[in-house]
Formats: sequence, structure tokens, C-alpha cells
Amino acid sequence: MSEPPARRPREDDDSDPAGAQQDGSSKKPRIFVARQACERCRLKKTRCDEDYPCSLCKALGLECKYADRKATRNEASFSTVLSYLARIESKVEQISAKPAHPQPHIEPWQSPSAAPSPGHVGPITPRGLVTAYGPDDGSRHHQAGSHQRHYRNSLPLNPRPSESPAAVGATPDTVSDTISHPPQTTPISFSAHKVLQWPAVSALMPPEVASICRDHGTGYVSILEGKRPPVPLPSSLSRQSVDFGSMSARIGNGEEQPLSRLSVSIITTLCDAYFATFHLAHPILDRSVFSHHTLSVAIQRGFDYDLESCVVLTVMALGCWGIRASREAGFAASTPRTTHYLDDPSLEQYLGHGGRDGIPGLTFFNESRKRIGFLRNDSSMQDCQFHLLNGLFYAQLVRPMDWYYCIGRAAVCCITFWECHSADCDDWARDMQSRLFWITVMAESVLADELSLSTSRLAQLQEKVPLPKFVKLERNPFLPVVEHYHDYSMTSQGGSASAHGISRGSDDAEADDLFYNYHFLSQIAHRILLTRMKDSLYYSSPTGNYPPATLEDELNHQHQQWRSQLPPALRFTEEDAIPPQSAPRDILVVAWLRSRFVVAKIHLARPFLHKVLSRPDLRTAADIIRCHEIFKDFLQWGSVLEVILLMKNCLPLRFSLAAQLFGQLLILYAFKNNEDPSLADALPQGYQSWCTFVVNMLDECAPLSPALARDAQIAAVLYPRLVEGGMGAVGVGS
Repeated sequence: MSEPPARRPREDDDSDPAGAQQDGSSKKPRIFVARQACERCRLKKTRCDEDYPCSLCKALGLECKYADRKATRNEASFSTVLSYLARIESKVEQISAKPAHPQPHIEPWQSPSAAPSPGHVGPITPRGLVTAYGPDDGSRHHQAGSHQRHYRNSLPLNPRPSESPAAVGATPDTVSDTISHPPQTTPISFSAHKVLQWPAVSALMPPEVASICRDHGTGYVSILEGKRPPVPLPSSLSRQSVDFGSMSARIGNGEEQPLSRLSVSIITTLCDAYFATFHLAHPILDRSVFSHHTLSVAIQRGFDYDLESCVVLTVMALGCWGIRASREAGFAASTPRTTHYLDDPSLEQYLGHGGRDGIPGLTFFNESRKRIGFLRNDSSMQDCQFHLLNGLFYAQLVRPMDWYYCIGRAAVCCITFWECHSADCDDWARDMQSRLFWITVMAESVLADELSLSTSRLAQLQEKVPLPKFVKLERNPFLPVVEHYHDYSMTSQGGSASAHGISRGSDDAEADDLFYNYHFLSQIAHRILLTRMKDSLYYSSPTGNYPPATLEDELNHQHQQWRSQLPPALRFTEEDAIPPQSAPRDILVVAWLRSRFVVAKIHLARPFLHKVLSRPDLRTAADIIRCHEIFKDFLQWGSVLEVILLMKNCLPLRFSLAAQLFGQLLILYAFKNNEDPSLADALPQGYQSWCTFVVNMLDECAPLSPALARDAQIAAVLYPRLVEGGMGAVGVGS
């Protein structure tokens, strides 16, 4: 075996053959030593020339592999110096921007104690920002199957541990050091309801609004939602005695139970309906594991007091909503496998048609609530899934506070997964925990922002948790053995059950799974982008210190890149017409993806609208033109919402949608009734019809939520002044 050719030492090499020769002829020049040998040369303990492939591997015709090289002491020291310089530059910039005599700015609705503290945590500055999908430089290596390689440059399915989804490309030092507002700034709330507390909006509110807000102030949302009575309990539930026996034992004693009248066909039909609707955007369960294990265990044990029964009962409750959603959108005819059972009269009593309280699935939901009380201290994966499913049911009922409680319990489970049980699970379990983590993080951020409540410390683990890869479970040795096991998988004649309730081949099933998996990953990237907008843009100061336009341009670029990097099956342009709705996925996936894009544009523009309204001295003609374009996005979102509202019975985010519409209505009112007539000129043609749409939707949501009922009251007062002309105004008290 011939030795590799000698190489000239690099400039940063510690060896110095030339210097050795100058010191004296007795010293031999140092032989080139590789700073990092390839794996083959390192194993054979032979000299490596560090080429790729190296001469040895090339001569032997073997694959040449290099492990990740550790930084040298010089490189580590240089990196540390750069980090310290960056911190010093940041502090110097903040000191130079500090006014000579700073005074805390207190908004009209705030008490003096509510003024921002000097150590208030704020947004990330521009130097830590990159695209939501990370650098597209081919440096990401993942171990996904061959069917995922088509989207390698679109979505980071398996980011390296050092590349967190929360801040890809930013070092931990950069992120932690840059989360701070500029001095003497006031955060702008990310909550759409808090638009009512903008000074420029509050000052224009008519006296009727001040009267409506007299009891609870403008921060009425969490107060009113927190005072709601609980979801009705079953009338047969006795407080004096509790039967700890199984369902089958109670039936044997002659006690008639609702579940005893259900056939396996109806149970699987309700589960099918859940997976065809709610599961598309909220993949809380692994359908294969649910079909082959969870459902079988629940049925074989007679819906006993165990987590499997709790999960199945909650899925059935959501399935009742799913059936109603499919019917209202006209999709029932497209599910021939389940059409027979959809017409079963025994099923109607569970769908809320004239039943007790008119709540679909309430019977199954209450049965699961009865059982989960004995399992409260569990923090397993199924417990987390149960609380997320429970939260979906509350969200569908438009009960955001109850949903928030469920998300908090799921967050505890996720923290337990990633901090206490890091090594005792396989790839499938770890990937499912990752999926549950991101579902919980996204739901928690939405609810905490709109309810103005605190979040858990779950978001601090984002750098530790990878994005899910949707690993398929090949074998089930870890599942408990069930006596007299039966396979209740939701299939028809050997085919896999599809998201539309009809049988499909394995190729079609895999294509559908990819479609929904990439949609879920796009949701995660979208939520990360919204978080960056919130942390970077939502602040102001009395001196007119708003975020720089360059930062907003960078975030807008990331937002556009999010859309352009979607997989081809999900990609769209603003000029594309919304495709016809032939299946639930066209509404729950395709239309929702467009809705998220438009909502992000509106979130991106809201601090700019705050500036235009609050600082007339900084207002320019170009600003008015841009406001006109922003309001066109309001109208564009309305056209997308008309499609989404075709399935109101599968709309867990109805509260958030209504809140966003209410906030936009307030902004339009402030522009319409401003003392500067040029602001009213920014309203686009047809905005009156959009206002009518918003008021009608709030009226429809009013019976479902006391907070939305308050929104509807305020909207009814503002509506005439929006479509007919401005009137006198007074400020709104808090």
C-alpha cells in the first residue's frame, strides 16, 4: 500500500517545518499530521491526507467518511471573542439610544404599577433571525425514508441538535443575549382583543362602548371566560355513590348504560369521522396504533377505567362533531363506507340534534371525564394525548379557558418526556413525543396570547426537541397483551382507511400521509415565524421608537420564503383561486394554509398600523398607501374564511378567528373615524361588506362564549359608524 502524497502545511497549522529548519540543522522538519483523519484511516491508524475521498479510501474503492471535527483551541477562543464583541456592541447601541431623562410611559388604560420594568423581556433583534426553514445550503442531513427526499430542500425533517427549530442558525448566546426591548419601550400586545387598549383606538370609542366595558374593563376576555359554568354533567351521575366496577359488570347488574347499546360498527364509524376531520390538522394520535391497539383494548375491556377507554371515548365525542361537519359541507356522500351508519337512527341521539344541551358527543365526553378522574396522576404519552383531545373538544365548544387548562396539563406531560425520560424509549415513541410537544406549544402560544395568560416553560425546550419525522411503528412488542385480542382497525376489505373514510391502496395511503405530515410541519414553521414577529416587532415608545423597517422587511422575506418553500402539493400563490371543495382536506388543510399565510401578513402589519394611528407627526403619504394595501389583506382573509366556515362543526380555532376579526374591526373603525381624513381614504372599496361579515360572525358566536358576546355588543355599536360615517367619541376606561 503506497503512502499518501505529502501535503503542504496549512497556514493555521500548529506545525512549523520551516521554522524548525532555521533553528538548527539537528532538528528534523515536523511531518504533516492530519487535524482530522477519516474514519477508515483513524481505524487503521494510518496517515490521512484529508482529501475527499482520501488517497487510501480512493485506492481501496471504499466510502470515505469524516466525523464532525471539534473546534481547535484557537477557533474556540476566536468564537468567544466574537461573542463578547457582539454583546458589547449591543449594549453600546442600547446606551446610545437611551434618552437623557427617560420617563416610564404609562398607557391610559394602565395603572402606574403596570408600567414596564427596566428588566422587561422583549423581542429578538435582527442579528439572530434566519428563515423559518433554516439555511437551504444542503448542510442538513436527515435519515428519513426515500419518499421524503423530494422535499429535502423544503422542510428540515431531522434538524441537527445544534439547529433548533426555534432559532435555526443562531447560537444560544445570541438568542439569550438579544431578547430585550430597547430602553423605555412599551410592548404592543399580540392579542387582537387588546387593540381596544391602543390609546389611539381607545380615544375614539363612543360612550356606549365605555358603558359596556364598565364592569370588567377592556381586559374582559379572561375574566368572563373564567366565570363560565362547567360543561353539563350527565344527569345519571350520582354524587353519593361511585361504582368502581367495569362497564360490563354494571351492565350485568341490570344498569343500562349508553355504551351498552353501541355496536362495533358505530364505534369505528365515529372514530373514522374523527380521523377524517380533526386529525388532519391535529395529528395527536398514530392511527395505526389507535386502530390495532387502543381501540381494541377499550372494546375488549368494556370501556373500563383505563386510559385507552378515555382516549377512545374522547375520539368518539369528536367524531360526532366530525360527522356533523361533513354533513354541513356536503361530504357525507363521498364516504360510501360509512354512509350506511351515518343514516343509522341510533347514531342521531349522540349528534346533538335536539338532545340534552344540543352538544354533539357529550355522552361520550362525560363518560371519559368520569374515568379520567382515577388516572389524574399519570404523565404517560396516552395521558398527554387524552388532554390534547379533551382540549380539542373544549375548543370546539368555544371554551378557551377550559382548553387552556387541558393544554397546561399536556405541557406537564411534555416537560416530563423531555426532561425526565430521555433514554428509555424507541424511535417511534420519541417521535410521537416530539409531535405532541409541538402540538402543545402551538396551542399554548395561541391561547396565552389571546387570553393574556402566562405560558409554561415548555417553549424553553424548543432547542432540545426536534421536528417530528412521523416514524411508523413496525412492530408492537411493547404494547400490553390483551386477552382475546381482536383487530378493530378501521379498514374495508383489506384496504387502509383513508382520511375520507374510503378504502385506499398502500401507495395512496402513503401519499396522503405525506401530504398531511408536511402540512403539520408547515404549521410548526408558521408558528415559529409568528413568534419571531411577536418578539421582534411588537413594541413602541413615546419618542416614536418603533422597530426599524429593515427588520420588518426581513420578517416579510421570511414569511414569503415560508410559502415558496412549501412542498409542491401545498404550494400556492396569492393569485391562485381557492380550489373547489371536494373533500374535507380541501377545507381543513388547503384553505387553512392560505388563512395562516394571510393572518401572518396581518400580524406583520399590525405594529405599523399602531404607529400610523399613534404618531400623526410621523405619518406620510406613503404610509397611507401601505395601509390601503394592508386593508386589502383584511378583505382577502374574509374570502378564505368563507370557505373555512363551510365546516363550522370542525373549527377548534373559532375563538381565535373571531378575536382576530374583532381586532381588525376596531382598527378599521379608528381609521374611519379619525380626525385626519386621509386615514379614512385608506379604506378599500367594499370594506363595508367585510364589516357586515364580521358583525354577523360575531353575532353567531355570541351564544357560544361570553367574551365573544361582549365583542358582538361592541361591534354592534361601532357598525353604524363604520358604514355610515363617524360620530363623536370619548375614551374607554379600563
